[in-house]
Amino acid sequence: MGKQEKQVSWAEAAQNIVIKAMSNGWLAVLLIPAFFVLIFWLVPDKDKKELLENIIEKHFVAWGGWVTSGCAIIGWLFHVKWVRLKYDNELNRQAEQKTELQKKLTSNGEIKSSKR
Repeated sequence: MGKQEKQVSWAEAAQNIVIKAMSNGWLAVLLIPAFFVLIFWLVPDKDKKELLENIIEKHFVAWGGWVTSGCAIIGWLFHVKWVRLKYDNELNRQAEQKTELQKKLTSNGEIKSSKR
């Protein structure tokens, strides 16, 4: 017979998500959106439209911060790519030197550990 799949309730799924976030250090990142969702849920229906309009208006007014953040993230990505490229080039250079040295020593039979 096939393996029976256990039905997972939404509470168990939420608990698993929170535990995983805690173990990886992402709990704050998870709680911030949850906090905003909770606030939006608790606001009376007649005030939700005004709340959304204020949020959208303030985000469009604060476009400079978004642009700066985007530029910083793109710059960071290019920096990480450059650092990884330098690191890979250095590892390849060292590997080539090691291979050449090993070939040189084994062709002359000068490796002391192989002599008995």
